[in-house]
Amino acid sequence: MSNRRFFRSVLTTEPPLDPQEHVDTELWKQWRCKEMGRQRNRYENDEYERYLYEKNMDEEELINTWRMYDDADQMENSLLEMEGK
Repeated sequence: MSNRRFFRSVLTTEPPLDPQEHVDTELWKQWRCKEMGRQRNRYENDEYERYLYEKNMDEEELINTWRMYDDADQMENSLLEMEGK
């Protein structure tokens, strides 16, 4: 019984009479180009921010290294002064 109902619904269904909607391919291409440009700009901005972050971290590491050696030099100088007295 369910097969008859299925066939009856399939055989009596008509395709839509409305024509398919026209797609403006030029407009779509323009939109796609703009979207690709936005994606490229976001990627470049992210890369630049990552570059700046890594550059700042390298500079901080260098400054900390200088401070560490400066502190060690000061300690060594103070020990030499104490031994000289």
